[in-house]
Amino acid sequence: MNPIQVSLTEDQSRAAFRLSHIITADMVAALTQALESLADSPHLKLVTIEGAGADFSFGASVPEHP
Repeated sequence: MNPIQVSLTEDQSRAAFRLSHIITADMVAALTQALESLADSPHLKLVTIEGAGADFSFGASVPEHP
């Protein structure tokens, strides 16, 4: 499952990134890749980052930070 869902408005002026689950190194890499894919979008004016669901984690993956 992709930890990030990306949607664009019809005119491609807004990109919404919805993050699911806890923030992991894989999620950060996926977010970086998604942002880089939009870097040359001439109509993009706004990027929002949202948590998916009521229980989205606001922290990081503890096992990844020994």
